[in-house]
Amino acid sequence: MHEGLDSEIVIATTADGRSFFVKDWKFRPLAGFTDVHRMTAAGKLGYIVKTDGTLYSFSLDRNNNPSVPVQVKGMSGIVDVSMSGGHVLALRRDGTLFAQGSNDFGQLGNGTM
Repeated sequence: MHEGLDSEIVIATTADGRSFFVKDWKFRPLAGFTDVHRMTAAGKLGYIVKTDGTLYSFSLDRNNNPSVPVQVKGMSGIVDVSMSGGHVLALRRDGTLFAQGSNDFGQLGNGTM
């Protein structure tokens, strides 16, 4: 089981690719999502990489119910995803690294802050 753990989101995927989130101390299916390769979460935001390399994002509402994951357009061939605080990194199969979000301390690696 892979897990993404943060103060507000706990998400997990089983060996067969089913994904779950925790609410009221119970694992619940995440919008029936299957074929999950990787996932990450921070705060009330999460990202999922499916086995076909597509990237999806979701968030929690004020009652900590997850939204239906939405595919991130233009992102394909993704093999890994990670986030911390206000930024997310996605790694493409060809080695290209994508960064989005907060850049207060140069997290995005583009030479600006």
